[in-house]
Amino acid sequence: MAASLSIGLLDTFAETLAVKVSTPGVRPVDAVEQLLTETFIQNLTTSPDLQLLEAPAIKLHAMYYADRGATLARLAIDGYATWHVELAFSTALENALDDLNVVAVGLELRPISYGFESRAHRFSTKRLKSQANHVIRLNHVVIPPAVFANTLHCLGAMPALEQPYVANPRPGPRSQGYSHGIQGFEFVSFDHVAPGDRHLCSCARPAIEKMTAAARGMAGTYSVVRGRIS
Repeated sequence: MAASLSIGLLDTFAETLAVKVSTPGVRPVDAVEQLLTETFIQNLTTSPDLQLLEAPAIKLHAMYYADRGATLARLAIDGYATWHVELAFSTALENALDDLNVVAVGLELRPISYGFESRAHRFSTKRLKSQANHVIRLNHVVIPPAVFANTLHCLGAMPALEQPYVANPRPGPRSQGYSHGIQGFEFVSFDHVAPGDRHLCSCARPAIEKMTAAARGMAGTYSVVRGRIS
């Protein structure tokens, strides 16, 4: 038995994301992943071609999107991406699927090369005694920047945020600093969820001054580099 499934964002995604982000202390990336999970569940449960036995399960790996402190302004430039998202659901044996055509709506499902072929998704079925278990693996999911630009617009139309700043435990380009021999420090910034305005506690000032001094010392006679860190 074959079926078709539309995987994608609802028309209200940007507006709903704005509401989630407006909650004090919620990071935009966490809100995106929570809403994306809820959206995939709705995609499955409302599909006319699927007759589910129970609520589906979604496995979205948060670790794949490295910039956990990204603001909406940053997402509106870069977009959001994750990999190997798994959508699991079960049907009765008589409704088991042998093939599933997945159609992307409002987001991109990009292929991954396996050497001999490239696939945007993989679908598998395991038949048991009384039911069939199905798993869809979306290899590379991308939400385009325009979605987050719309979210910023929705957020701007809402009342002023009660607490617009969230803690970002990794505000600096730590790996780049290390690769150039600049000693790094652990400190936290407080970033505005929308435009990305950043504030640092005064306790971080000595660490920042030390890193800046090290970078200036390494710049040597390269005026262009010196200008960037002045």
